Amino acid sequence: MKRTTTLVLGFVWATVALSSSSGHAADFPIIRWQGRTMGSPYTVQIVGTNLTSAQVDLLKTGVEQRLQEVNRQMSHYQPDSELSQFNRAPAHTAFKVSPEFARVVRFSLEIYRRSQGAFD
Repeated sequence: MKRTTTLVLGFVWATVALSSSSGHAADFPIIRWQGRTMGSPYTVQIVGTNLTSAQVDLLKTGVEQRLQEVNRQMSHYQPDSELSQFNRAPAHTAFKVSPEFARVVRFSLEIYRRSQGAFD
């Protein structure tokens, strides 16, 4: 499903980019929906496309599934998330994580290094 979601999002992105190259944003239809995840609201807004309701539903499902996966990995308040399990693991002990989680940790360490410890 991840690959399908990526393809759908890529299609929508390309459609929006091509559609918005002529005219003003106010001249194009807007598809908008909102939700909540990780204790925060989010809004998805697509301007300048003529997606069918089935395509919008597919896109909504893909966005919701992706956000649920991020929450499953990175939640600091869910005891079974990867982050929570990682934080409970003994120091200097191997701990298997998803590629996405590893990427976030590497990026965090890079920010720590570049900021000389100001952001950890």
